Amino acid sequence: MTVLPRVMYLHSYHKLLEDDPGNFQQTREGETLKFGREGPIPDPLRPAVQKVVMDSFEAMLEATKDYRDIVPGLCYDTSIGGAYQYRKGPSSEVGYSLSNVRDFCEKTGLRLPAEVTDHQQRYDWLKENHWEAWLDWRARRWHDFVCALRDRVKQDGPDREFVLNLRIMPRQEWEDDDVPLAEVYRQCLYKPDYFREEPGVRMCWFTRVNADRYFARLWWKDWFYDPLQPELTRTAEPRGHEIYYNYWELPTHPWGFRVGPGSPVGRAFFEPYTYALRTMNPEYMLVFCWFRGSYGHEADLREWARAYRALPAVAPRDFGGKVTPEPQGERLWVKWFGARLAVLNDSAEARQVTLEIPPPHQGVTEVFEANTCRALAMTEAGGRLRVTVSLRPYDLRSLAFLPEPEGGG
Repeated sequence: MTVLPRVMYLHSYHKLLEDDPGNFQQTREGETLKFGREGPIPDPLRPAVQKVVMDSFEAMLEATKDYRDIVPGLCYDTSIGGAYQYRKGPSSEVGYSLSNVRDFCEKTGLRLPAEVTDHQQRYDWLKENHWEAWLDWRARRWHDFVCALRDRVKQDGPDREFVLNLRIMPRQEWEDDDVPLAEVYRQCLYKPDYFREEPGVRMCWFTRVNADRYFARLWWKDWFYDPLQPELTRTAEPRGHEIYYNYWELPTHPWGFRVGPGSPVGRAFFEPYTYALRTMNPEYMLVFCWFRGSYGHEADLREWARAYRALPAVAPRDFGGKVTPEPQGERLWVKWFGARLAVLNDSAEARQVTLEIPPPHQGVTEVFEANTCRALAMTEAGGRLRVTVSLRPYDLRSLAFLPEPEGGG
C-alpha cells in the first residue's frame, strides 16, 4: 500500500495571501470569487499563490522523506483554486486582476492602453485585440507552474512520482455546444497540447458519480463520458483514474451537519470502472468520498479489485482469437494484458461469450478466473482452446492460463 499526499483546496490558504487582493481570482466584472463562506479563492497564476503551493510541497517532501517506500511522491489537485472553474459563465471570464494583465503585457511586449482602467475594460481590450495570445499565455503560465512542482518532486530522485489530479468540471462552457472540449479546458488553464508529451507528469482524471445532485444532469454523461476525454487527458506517463462519489450536504439537519454519498443501484455502480478501463487503461483507480460511496457494494467491489489487480499494468494487445457471438460495437472488449486475458462488458446488458484462443497454449491445464477464484471449463479443438465466460452488466473477467509462462508473458 502507498499513500500520495495532495495539495488541494487552495481557498484554505487565503489568510496567507490577504495582503494583496490581486492574489485572488477576479472576474471581468471585478468580483473576487469566493468558495461559499470559506473565503476568497486564490489565483494560481499569481507568484505569491504559487509560492504557497511550492512551500507546501517542500513541507510535505520533508515530512515524508523517511517513508519513501510508502509515500512515492506528491499530487497537485486542481479543485477549488487549483485552476479556473467559474460557475456563472465561461472560465475565460476569470483572471482579470491588474497584476495578471500587466504580466501578460510584459511577457508579450504589449502596452496596456492608459484608458483601460478596470476589469471590464481589460477584458474587452483583450477580447478584441489579443484573445488567443491571452488564453495561451494563461495556459502556458499554469503549465510552467505545474512543471515546476514536478521538477521539485523529481529533485528528490528520478523515481519520485508527481501526479496532476485534473478535477476540472466547468459549467457554462459545456452547456454551449459551440465550444470544443479542448477550448473548454484551455479556458480553465489546462491546455492538453502543452502536457501531451510532458515527461514526469502522471495524469489522474476522474468520473464524478451522482454529479446531478448539485449540477446540471448534462454533466453526468455528456462531460465525463465524452469520447474526446481520454485523449485530452493523456500525458506521456501512465495515468490514474478517480471515481468520485458526490455527496449530499445537509447543513440544517437537526443533529448538525450531515453528509451522505450518492451510490448507483446494482451493477450500474461499476459503469465508471468499466468505462475507465476500456477507454483509458488506468494504472490505478481511486475511490473517493467524504462518506463511503461503496455501501452495499463491498463484496462486488472486492471482486472487481481482484480482477483489475490481476491484470499487469501494461498496454493491452488485441485478442486475435474468435469471439462468439461476434461483438457489436466496442462495449464488449477482449484484450491481452501480458499473458492474461481481460474480458470486459461495458454495457447494461448481461452477456455470455465463447472465446476461441489461438496457439500457442501448449501445456495449459487450467483457465483461472481471478474474480471468483475458480477454474472455468475448457475444451480444445482444431488447435484452439475454447472457454465460455458469463458477464454481468458492467463486468470485468480476468483469465489466467495456468501454468503461466515464466515472467508473466
